[in-house]
Amino acid sequence: MKEVFGIDVFAYPFDAEKGYTLIKEGNIELLLMKMEKLSELENVIGEFLGIEQFKIENRNVLGEKPYRFAMKAYKERFSLTEERLSEIYFKNEKVRHFYSETERKAFYDKWKRNEGV
Repeated sequence: MKEVFGIDVFAYPFDAEKGYTLIKEGNIELLLMKMEKLSELENVIGEFLGIEQFKIENRNVLGEKPYRFAMKAYKERFSLTEERLSEIYFKNEKVRHFYSETERKAFYDKWKRNEGV
Protein backbone atom coordinates (compact mmCIF):
# COMPACT_ATOMS: atom_id res chain seq x y z
CA MET A 1 0.00 0.00 0.00
CA LYS A 2 2.84 2.34 0.80
CA GLU A 3 4.46 1.96 -2.60
CA VAL A 4 1.23 2.37 -4.56
CA PHE A 5 -0.84 4.75 -2.42
CA GLY A 6 1.71 6.19 -0.01
CA ILE A 7 -0.17 4.71 2.96
CA ASP A 8 1.84 2.99 5.68
CA VAL A 9 -0.73 0.56 7.10
CA PHE A 10 1.59 -0.13 10.05
CA ALA A 11 1.26 3.48 11.15
CA TYR A 12 -2.42 2.81 11.94
CA PRO A 13 -3.74 0.68 14.79
CA PHE A 14 -5.38 -2.59 13.77
CA ASP A 15 -8.13 -4.18 15.84
CA ALA A 16 -7.13 -7.85 15.77
CA GLU A 17 -10.38 -8.93 17.38
CA LYS A 18 -12.61 -7.18 14.83
CA GLY A 19 -10.30 -8.32 12.05
CA TYR A 20 -10.39 -5.11 10.07
CA THR A 21 -9.72 -1.41 10.10
CA LEU A 22 -10.72 1.49 7.90
CA ILE A 23 -8.00 3.91 6.90
CA LYS A 24 -8.75 7.30 5.40
CA GLU A 25 -5.80 9.28 4.15
CA GLY A 26 -6.33 12.18 1.81
CA ASN A 27 -8.80 11.11 -0.86
CA ILE A 28 -8.10 7.40 -0.34
CA GLU A 29 -10.24 5.07 1.76
CA LEU A 30 -8.82 1.64 2.49
CA LEU A 31 -10.50 -1.36 4.08
CA LEU A 32 -7.76 -3.52 5.56
CA MET A 33 -8.91 -6.93 6.79
CA LYS A 34 -7.81 -10.42 7.70
CA MET A 35 -8.69 -13.00 5.08
CA GLU A 36 -9.50 -15.44 7.89
CA LYS A 37 -12.42 -13.19 8.84
CA LEU A 38 -13.67 -12.60 5.31
CA SER A 39 -16.97 -14.47 5.66
CA GLU A 40 -17.69 -12.65 8.95
CA LEU A 41 -17.15 -9.25 7.35
CA GLU A 42 -19.77 -9.29 4.58
CA ASN A 43 -21.67 -6.39 6.15
CA VAL A 44 -18.48 -4.34 6.63
CA ILE A 45 -17.40 -4.97 3.03
CA GLY A 46 -20.88 -4.18 1.69
CA GLU A 47 -21.03 -0.94 3.65
CA PHE A 48 -17.52 0.03 2.52
CA LEU A 49 -18.43 -0.62 -1.13
CA GLY A 50 -21.91 0.89 -0.82
CA ILE A 51 -23.58 -2.36 -1.86
CA GLU A 52 -26.72 -3.38 -0.01
CA GLN A 53 -27.11 -7.09 0.77
CA PHE A 54 -23.51 -7.79 -0.27
CA LYS A 55 -22.76 -11.54 -0.30
CA ILE A 56 -19.51 -13.45 -0.72
CA GLU A 57 -19.67 -16.54 -2.93
CA ASN A 58 -17.16 -19.34 -2.49
CA ARG A 59 -16.08 -20.36 -5.97
CA ASN A 60 -12.56 -21.73 -5.65
CA VAL A 61 -13.07 -24.25 -2.84
CA LEU A 62 -10.16 -26.61 -2.19
CA GLY A 63 -12.47 -29.38 -0.95
CA GLU A 64 -14.02 -29.56 -4.41
CA LYS A 65 -10.75 -29.71 -6.38
CA PRO A 66 -9.37 -32.96 -7.83
CA TYR A 67 -6.04 -32.33 -6.06
CA ARG A 68 -7.63 -31.88 -2.61
CA PHE A 69 -6.19 -35.16 -1.30
CA ALA A 70 -2.67 -34.20 -2.35
CA MET A 71 -3.06 -30.85 -0.58
CA LYS A 72 -4.37 -32.56 2.55
CA ALA A 73 -1.41 -34.95 2.57
CA TYR A 74 1.02 -32.07 2.02
CA LYS A 75 -0.46 -30.07 4.91
CA GLU A 76 -0.20 -33.11 7.18
CA ARG A 77 3.49 -33.57 6.33
CA PHE A 78 4.53 -29.92 6.17
CA SER A 79 6.58 -28.82 9.16
CA LEU A 80 8.56 -25.89 10.51
CA THR A 81 11.09 -25.90 13.32
CA GLU A 82 10.12 -24.44 16.67
CA GLU A 83 12.68 -21.68 16.08
CA ARG A 84 11.11 -20.73 12.74
CA LEU A 85 7.60 -20.81 14.20
CA SER A 86 8.75 -18.49 16.98
CA GLU A 87 10.28 -16.10 14.43
CA ILE A 88 7.05 -16.00 12.45
CA TYR A 89 4.48 -15.75 15.22
CA PHE A 90 6.25 -14.02 18.10
CA LYS A 91 9.13 -11.98 16.69
CA ASN A 92 7.71 -10.75 13.38
CA GLU A 93 6.46 -7.19 13.89
CA LYS A 94 4.09 -7.38 10.92
CA VAL A 95 2.36 -10.48 12.27
CA ARG A 96 2.25 -8.91 15.73
CA HIS A 97 0.55 -5.83 14.26
CA PHE A 98 -2.42 -7.74 12.82
CA TYR A 99 -2.85 -10.70 15.16
CA SER A 100 -3.48 -10.85 18.91
CA GLU A 101 -1.23 -12.86 21.16
CA THR A 102 -3.99 -15.48 21.50
CA GLU A 103 -4.28 -15.82 17.71
CA ARG A 104 -0.53 -16.04 17.25
CA LYS A 105 -0.29 -18.71 19.95
CA ALA A 106 -3.07 -20.70 18.25
CA PHE A 107 -1.27 -20.52 14.88
CA TYR A 108 1.99 -21.51 16.58
CA ASP A 109 0.35 -24.48 18.31
CA LYS A 110 -1.37 -25.61 15.11
CA TRP A 111 1.89 -25.71 13.15
CA LYS A 112 3.92 -27.04 16.08
CA ARG A 113 1.84 -30.23 15.93
CA ASN A 114 3.35 -30.70 12.47
CA GLU A 115 6.85 -29.92 13.68
CA GLY A 116 9.49 -32.14 12.11
CA VAL A 117 12.03 -31.76 14.92
